[in-house]
Amino acid sequence: LLYATIFGNVTTIFQQMYANTNRYHEMLNSVRDFLRLYQVPKGLSERVMDYIVSTWSMSRGIDTDK
Repeated sequence: LLYATIFGNVTTIFQQMYANTNRYHEMLNSVRDFLRLYQVPKGLSERVMDYIVSTWSMSRGIDTDK
């Protein structure tokens, strides 16, 4: 019973990690599509992407405004 509990908890941790990673990649793809669709200049696009990546790495995807 103890092993089942530990295995279940480890499985939950992995699922959360993969969910956060997928959410991060979906957000990056959405922003890239937006920048491409509206033909944002390359320099500005790079700055926007740098901002998003740095903000995500600092907050780990947690909304800090809530």
